[in-house]
Amino acid sequence: MGEVLVLNADVQPYRWNPLSVVSWKWGIKSYYLGKIDVLEWYAHECRSPSTRIKIPSVVILHEYHRARLRVNFTKRNIFIRDLHRCQYCGKAFPVIELTCDHVLPRSHGGQNSWENIVTCCRGCNRRKGQRTDIRPLREPRELDYWEMVHAVKQMQITVPDPRWQQYLQWPGELVKIRHPHFL
Repeated sequence: MGEVLVLNADVQPYRWNPLSVVSWKWGIKSYYLGKIDVLEWYAHECRSPSTRIKIPSVVILHEYHRARLRVNFTKRNIFIRDLHRCQYCGKAFPVIELTCDHVLPRSHGGQNSWENIVTCCRGCNRRKGQRTDIRPLREPRELDYWEMVHAVKQMQITVPDPRWQQYLQWPGELVKIRHPHFL
C-alpha cells in the first residue's frame, strides 16, 4: 500500500520501530485537518468525481511529540537487539526461523526479562533445551532508545520512495526501493 513517512516537528522520524509510516489515507486526512505539512508528494493522485488530490510521501507534524526513551520488552525488539542472529551459533536467520530462548530456563527460575532472553535459531533452541551450562555469545541486556536506533539502522529496509533516504539518514547500501501501490 502507499505509505507516508511521518517526521516529528524536529524533522526526525516520529518513531524508530517500526519506521514512522502511516497510510496515504491518514496523510491526506491529516493534511486537510491542518495537523501536518507535506514535504514530498508522490506523482500519484487520489481521484473522486469532483476532486483530484496528490498523495503525500513525506510529512512533518506541526507539534513536537517527545520520544519514549524506554524500549518495550517485545519479541520483535529482542530480535532487533540481537540483529536477527542466533546468540548460540552466531548465524543470521530470517525472522520466521527465529525463536526466543531463556538463558536460565523458566524451570530453573529464569524470568522473562531483557537480561534472560536471547534470539535463537530453532536448532540451537532444541539442543540447549533446559540446560544451564550453554551460554550465549553475548550477554543479553536491555538497550536504551538510542542503542536500539543504532541497532535498527544496521538492518535492511524497503521504502516506497527514494526521497525518504534524505530524511531517514539510513546507510544507502541497506535501503531497497519498492514502488508504492495505491488502492
